[in-house]
Amino acid sequence: SYPALCDGTGDSYVTCRASGASERAPHSAPWWDWHCEWPDRRHHDDETRAMSTHDNEFAQLGIEPGLAACLADLGYEAPTPIQQRAIPAMIEGHDLLCQAATGTGKTAAFALPILNRLFNEAPVKSGPRVLILAPTRELAIQINESFGTYGRGMRIRTVVLLGGVSIRPQIDQIRRGVDVVIAT
Repeated sequence: SYPALCDGTGDSYVTCRASGASERAPHSAPWWDWHCEWPDRRHHDDETRAMSTHDNEFAQLGIEPGLAACLADLGYEAPTPIQQRAIPAMIEGHDLLCQAATGTGKTAAFALPILNRLFNEAPVKSGPRVLILAPTRELAIQINESFGTYGRGMRIRTVVLLGGVSIRPQIDQIRRGVDVVIAT
């Protein structure tokens, strides 16, 4: 069972449940550079980070300042209720089961913490680090586009795996290396 993380109070369209937290080891060697008005990740200091965190509501939720700056460049001014509730819980390592109305930012609510975590982890060569299952090909493609939009400037490799098309090119993409697999 999932203990209540939030009960939707004040927003009848948002409910979340969280369970379990996993420990994450910090990694001292970031592996990509940001390109959204954010300096090279390897060279930012605590003062810049503190300033950015203070000025950006996404950073206040625990999103890396570089990713938060990219969101600001995209016009994201403030997190939606589902994002306010889900992002901190996912960053803490909780499993979530969330429900919200269409257009409330659910994709960003799970994609941003995933990108945040990928930012803080060293890359692996043994296979994908994230698997996202979507019920339809349209949603899988939309999720992939969202990862590209939110993670622009990051060297995150994604692939969409769909039924009803040739499997060979999809297998080849995975063999070349991917970080995120989005599948139906």
